[in-house]
Amino acid sequence: MEVDLFDDDLVAPIIATLREEELSEERVGWITAWETDPGSLDTENYLKLIDAVGKGRFAQRLASRLDGLRPPAYIRSAIEFVVDRV
Repeated sequence: MEVDLFDDDLVAPIIATLREEELSEERVGWITAWETDPGSLDTENYLKLIDAVGKGRFAQRLASRLDGLRPPAYIRSAIEFVVDRV
């Protein structure tokens, strides 16, 4: 899911969230490259960064930046599916 979220609307909040961490120079370089060219995202290194931060902590910090943004359609559809059946 983290990779799916890395799209046009969420790149800036994801980058800002990752930049909060104390990271090595190499990892900061990865983030800078992805910020400059989101299409260059190395999913393996991206997921390594999220694991280093902790998925829960990353999700919580990212969520605090997403006020007013809509989730990807497949997530929105899944939530609506569950809500309709409760």
